Amino acid sequence: MNQLFSNIIGLMKMSMLWGMLLVVFSFSACKESDQETTEAAAQIKIRSIGQKVKVGGAVKGWKPYIKRDWQIKRDDANLILHGVARKQFANLEAFVKEFDRRYPDGSSYRSQFYDKFSNYDDYNQVNAGKYHNKYLKNLKKWGDENPDAGAPAIALAGFEIYLAWYARGAGYADTVTDSGWEKFHSHIERAREILENAPSAAKKDPHYYSLWMTIHLVQGGEFNEVQKVFEAGQNIDPTYVDLYLRMTNYLQPKWHGEGIDDWSKWLETVLKHPKLSKEDKLVLYGYIVRKNLKGRYDEVDASPTVLYQALGVDKERFMRGLAACCRRFSDSSDWPSAYLYHAAKADSEPAIAEAIELMDYKFAAGVVGGEKEFFVLLSTIEEKYPKLAPLQQD
Repeated sequence: MNQLFSNIIGLMKMSMLWGMLLVVFSFSACKESDQETTEAAAQIKIRSIGQKVKVGGAVKGWKPYIKRDWQIKRDDANLILHGVARKQFANLEAFVKEFDRRYPDGSSYRSQFYDKFSNYDDYNQVNAGKYHNKYLKNLKKWGDENPDAGAPAIALAGFEIYLAWYARGAGYADTVTDSGWEKFHSHIERAREILENAPSAAKKDPHYYSLWMTIHLVQGGEFNEVQKVFEAGQNIDPTYVDLYLRMTNYLQPKWHGEGIDDWSKWLETVLKHPKLSKEDKLVLYGYIVRKNLKGRYDEVDASPTVLYQALGVDKERFMRGLAACCRRFSDSSDWPSAYLYHAAKADSEPAIAEAIELMDYKFAAGVVGGEKEFFVLLSTIEEKYPKLAPLQQD
C-alpha cells in the first residue's frame, strides 16, 4: 500500500513538472509571435455564420471593430475620477481646457467630464457614504482653490443631483421612503443653491443650463421657463447635444409632456437656430432621434413605420441624419452599425446599402445587441434584399 501511494505521488509530481514546462513553452511561443497577430487573435474571433467568412487580402470579412469609442474614453474617465479622489486638481483643469474637443462618436469632452459627476451608473456603490463624502469634500476644495472657475461649481452641482437620485433609489415613486424623498429634495436644493451662487464663468458653459433643466424637471418647472433655460444654453453652443436630450426627456409623458410626440415637435422648432448649419441640423436630428428611439421598437406591437408616425419621427430625415453622423464622426466604431440597425428597422433599402458600404465589413456588436444578433440582422437583410447579399464575400 505504501509503495502504491509513493508511485501515485511520483506520477503527480511528474505530471505537475510537465504542466509547468508546457506553460513555459507556450508562453515563450506566444511571446515570440508577431504582436499584431497576437492582438488580433485575442481581440477578434471571426465566426462562420452558415458559410465561410474570408479575411485578409483584397477580400474583407465581417469582423468586430477593434477600436471602440468607450475604450478611448476609459482613460479619460479614470483621470477625471482619480483627479477628484486624489485631489489632482491640475489634471482636472488641464482636461477642462480641452472641453471643446470631441470623441470619435461625437460626444464632447465637456459632457464626458460632467457625466462623471451626475451619471448614477458611474459610481461604485460599495461603502457609498464614505465614497460620496470624499467626493463632496474634494469637489468643494477644488472650487475653493479656484473660486473664479466655472467647472468646479458645475461638477459639484451635478454631483449633488446624482446624490439626490441615489438617495431616492431607482424604483417607482410609490416605493420611495419618506427619508428617501427628504434626502432627494435636500440634495436638489443644494444643487440649486450652488448654481445660483456659481461664478460668472459657469454661466458661459452650456452644461450649466443642462443642470438647471434637470432641476426644473424634478421640481415641476413650467415649459416656458425651461425653454428659456434651454435657449440660453443653445445660444452658447447650439451643437451641445446634452441640452437637447434633457429637453426631450422633460417632454416625455412620464414627466411633463402630454403626447408621445411632444419631443419631436419641439425638436423641429429648435433646429431652426440660425447658428446651425444644414449639416449640423441633420447630425443633431439623427443623434437625438436615435437616443429617443432606444428601446422603443419593442414597446408596441406594430411596424417601425407606425412607431415613427406615432412619435412624429420623419423616417427619411432620420436616415439622412444617421448618414450625416457617419460622415462627421467617421472614426467612430458605432455610427455605421447604428445606421444599419435603424435602416433595417425602417425597411429602407437605400439606407441599408449605404450603411453596409460605410461599415466596410467592420461592426460594433454592442450597438445591435451582440455579435450573434448582428449576424442574424445581416441574414434577415440578405433574405429580404438578395441583391445586397451582405454575407456573400466572393
